[in-house]
Parts: sequence; C-alpha cells; structure tokens
Amino acid sequence: MKNKINWMRIFGFFSFLFLLVAFDFLLLYIGAFGVFSWIDIPLHLLGGILVGMSIFLTLNYLQDIEAIGLDNMTRFVFIVSFVSLFAVSWEFFEFLLTYITGFGFQGNLNDTMADLFLGILGGVLAGFYGFLTEK
Repeated sequence: MKNKINWMRIFGFFSFLFLLVAFDFLLLYIGAFGVFSWIDIPLHLLGGILVGMSIFLTLNYLQDIEAIGLDNMTRFVFIVSFVSLFAVSWEFFEFLLTYITGFGFQGNLNDTMADLFLGILGGVLAGFYGFLTEK
C-alpha cells in the first residue's frame, strides 16, 4: 500500500449524497411530495447516480493509493451491486418510517418497484461512466 487511507477524502466523495438525503427530508418536512408527487422520480434516479459516482470515486482513490486493484468489469459490477443494496436499504427505511409513524412515506408496490428501478438505473449509468472513462 503506497499511502494510508484518507477517510476524510472518502467522506467528501459522499457529501453530495448526504446533501440529497437532507434535501429529501426537507421536501418531506414541508409536504412537497403531497403537492408534487412526480418529484420522487428524479430524486431516486439522482440518488442512484450519486451513490454510484461516490463509489466510483472511492474505488478510483483506493486504486490510486494502491489499496485495491480492480479491472473495469469488476468495478462496474461492484458499483451496480452497491447501488442496488443502497436502493433496497432505502426502501426498507421508507417502509419502517411508514410502519412506525403511520404516514405514507412509501407508496404502493408500483411506486416501490419504480423507485428501485430508478435507483438501480442511476447506478448502472454511473457504472457505465466508470467503465467507459477508466483505462
């Protein structure tokens, strides 16, 4: 390993994702989802893209300091897999919020499947970006 891992740098890769989650909670707090039901669609797609890009940047950094060594296809599979895990975890979180509070944080089954699809699609887009831009 060339250098020690700079955890603050890795945390920085996820900063836009943290801002998106904070924005999501702000929209939830002000009731924007009730007025603009369509806003859920771009947020899940953007969330998938941001998770994917955060993982992409983290993997690049870890390769730069020679902490890991991945080929492009392994990197793509890892990005899509991690985004899929994150999307499923987010839907479980929405379910728990609905179950605990009684408010409708999670829509019907169609909404949940669309949310999962859009999140994973965002991860696939980020994975393709990583696949195409890496050496």
